[in-house]
Amino acid sequence: MAEVLGLSRRFTVRLLDSGAIPSDRLPDGRHHLVRLADVLAFQERRNRRREGRRRIAEAAEEAGLPY
Repeated sequence: MAEVLGLSRRFTVRLLDSGAIPSDRLPDGRHHLVRLADVLAFQERRNRRREGRRRIAEAAEEAGLPY
């Protein structure tokens, strides 16, 4: 899953533990059960935020504002 998102495994585990990506812990307590749909939804939200930040930076630059 970390490879799909292009993130480190450690950071991905933090996202799972924080609830940013929904998951269930398996009975052994070390592994997570994650739905692909939830991973793809997280990736889409991340891409939308990235695009929004890019558009804001472009608008600020066009307006001559410091960013």
